[in-house]
Amino acid sequence: MAERMNPTSYLIFSGFITAFFYPVVVHWVWTDDGWLANMDPPFHDFAGCAPVHMLGGISGIVGAFMIGPRTGR
Repeated sequence: MAERMNPTSYLIFSGFITAFFYPVVVHWVWTDDGWLANMDPPFHDFAGCAPVHMLGGISGIVGAFMIGPRTGR
Protein backbone atom coordinates (compact mmCIF):
# COMPACT_ATOMS: atom_id res chain seq x y z
CA MET A 1 0.00 0.00 0.00
CA ALA A 2 2.81 2.42 0.81
CA GLU A 3 4.13 2.21 -2.76
CA ARG A 4 0.76 2.74 -4.40
CA MET A 5 -0.64 5.58 -2.27
CA ASN A 6 0.12 9.24 -1.93
CA PRO A 7 2.48 9.57 1.08
CA THR A 8 0.13 11.96 2.86
CA SER A 9 -2.79 9.57 2.39
CA TYR A 10 -0.69 6.69 3.69
CA LEU A 11 0.25 8.68 6.81
CA ILE A 12 -3.40 9.50 7.44
CA PHE A 13 -4.39 5.84 6.94
CA SER A 14 -1.62 4.63 9.27
CA GLY A 15 -2.41 7.26 11.89
CA PHE A 16 -6.10 6.39 11.83
CA ILE A 17 -5.35 2.68 12.26
CA THR A 18 -2.89 3.39 15.09
CA ALA A 19 -5.13 5.84 16.95
CA PHE A 20 -8.51 4.14 16.68
CA PHE A 21 -8.30 0.46 15.74
CA TYR A 22 -5.08 -0.76 17.35
CA PRO A 23 -6.09 0.10 20.97
CA VAL A 24 -9.39 -1.74 20.55
CA VAL A 25 -7.81 -4.90 19.13
CA VAL A 26 -5.05 -4.89 21.76
CA HIS A 27 -7.69 -4.58 24.50
CA TRP A 28 -9.47 -7.67 23.15
CA VAL A 29 -6.32 -9.75 23.51
CA TRP A 30 -4.09 -8.28 26.23
CA THR A 31 -6.59 -7.47 29.02
CA ASP A 32 -8.34 -9.88 31.35
CA ASP A 33 -11.80 -8.54 30.44
CA GLY A 34 -11.27 -8.65 26.65
CA TRP A 35 -13.62 -10.95 24.74
CA LEU A 36 -10.78 -13.00 23.23
CA ALA A 37 -9.30 -13.57 26.68
CA ASN A 38 -12.72 -14.72 27.95
CA MET A 39 -13.33 -17.31 25.23
CA ASP A 40 -13.63 -20.96 26.16
CA PRO A 41 -10.85 -22.08 25.70
CA PRO A 42 -9.20 -18.67 26.25
CA PHE A 43 -6.99 -17.16 23.58
CA HIS A 44 -3.34 -16.97 24.69
CA ASP A 45 -0.93 -14.60 22.98
CA PHE A 46 2.40 -16.07 24.05
CA ALA A 47 4.75 -13.87 22.02
CA GLY A 48 2.64 -10.70 22.14
CA CYS A 49 2.42 -10.23 18.39
CA ALA A 50 -1.00 -11.66 17.49
CA PRO A 51 -2.97 -8.38 17.54
CA VAL A 52 -0.20 -6.53 15.70
CA HIS A 53 -0.05 -9.00 12.82
CA MET A 54 -3.81 -9.55 12.73
CA LEU A 55 -4.52 -5.83 12.42
CA GLY A 56 -1.72 -5.36 9.89
CA GLY A 57 -3.07 -8.12 7.67
CA ILE A 58 -6.67 -6.97 7.87
CA SER A 59 -5.82 -3.32 7.24
CA GLY A 60 -3.62 -4.33 4.29
CA ILE A 61 -6.45 -6.31 2.71
CA VAL A 62 -8.95 -3.51 3.28
CA GLY A 63 -6.52 -0.91 1.94
CA ALA A 64 -5.75 -2.96 -1.15
CA PHE A 65 -9.49 -3.38 -1.77
CA MET A 66 -10.01 0.38 -1.40
CA ILE A 67 -7.16 1.25 -3.78
CA GLY A 68 -8.24 -1.30 -6.38
CA PRO A 69 -6.24 -2.99 -9.11
CA ARG A 70 -3.37 -1.28 -10.89
CA THR A 71 -4.30 0.39 -14.15
CA GLY A 72 -3.40 -1.68 -17.15
CA ARG A 73 -3.19 -4.94 -15.18
